[in-house]
Amino acid sequence: ATFRLREKGNYIKIFISKKWVGIIAFVIILGACLSTYLVLMPLRAQIYANAASRYIDGMGKTPERLNAAIPLLQNAIKYDHTFSEYHFDLARTYETILDAKANRGEGVQDEDVRKVVHSYENAIRYNYYMPFYHYRLGLIYWKWAGGKDREKIDLAIKEFKTASWLYPTKAFYKQELEAIYKALGRNE
Repeated sequence: ATFRLREKGNYIKIFISKKWVGIIAFVIILGACLSTYLVLMPLRAQIYANAASRYIDGMGKTPERLNAAIPLLQNAIKYDHTFSEYHFDLARTYETILDAKANRGEGVQDEDVRKVVHSYENAIRYNYYMPFYHYRLGLIYWKWAGGKDREKIDLAIKEFKTASWLYPTKAFYKQELEAIYKALGRNE
């Protein structure tokens, strides 16, 4: 292939062998596909997350609306699994559904609680330095323990301590930790 470049009124001929033309075309096509993928995947995830937020933040958090948001959030996670906010929103949705079940007197299954815990743990995995994620996970462990399961109580205390450590000037996390210690009869 021959290309002509104009330089100060003169033409310069550049010869590129056919082998290199194929390689250059491949690199250009690969770069275009990769950049499209890297741009469109997070955008698609955001579209799903925005649709889910309409169900979550809309008028009345009914179980039907919240259940409709779950597959949308799961799709958002599928397209951008490293964005911690999607995992957090999914966990909050699961948690709201669990609270509604508990308020109606329906039994809460351990499997449902594990979904909440797993979603919060994923949110923490992708953004460890968000104290509110640790606080919410600690709260779930505390509720799940019911004051009886020592292992879950210790996990709750660990998460509350982490939230307090990450945001040392926010007294709220320390007050929650103090309330747990008082409930357990500990002076720490």
